[in-house]
Amino acid sequence: MSKIKTTFENLILKLENTAVDFTTLEVTTMTGDISNLASSEGKFDAKSLITQMSDADGVMNQKIKIVAHSHMDFDQDTLLFVKEDLNEAESKLFDLHKEAIENAKKSRQDMLNFMKDIIKGD
Repeated sequence: MSKIKTTFENLILKLENTAVDFTTLEVTTMTGDISNLASSEGKFDAKSLITQMSDADGVMNQKIKIVAHSHMDFDQDTLLFVKEDLNEAESKLFDLHKEAIENAKKSRQDMLNFMKDIIKGD
């Protein structure tokens, strides 16, 4: 019984630690060349990519453009930035940006439903 209790307590702790991730949704869509930031295996560390693209003063040292940025709070207050005069390729990226937002919202809702089912015992 104590193993189940410990497992459940660990799950609750992890959920508490990730609660902040549920309070906001941020999606940034960029275009440009960041190939020099890839590892020798061709992989990127997405969490530190912005830091890697900036110099010590926070000035971007890569040739990238932000096509769109969205910030959405849990209560649905939203800030949306879209680059002016999108060309055809950037318009397609903006469509992907909107799709990424919808997928992220659905994923969060699915996770919340999963947690609700666990708590209810369904």
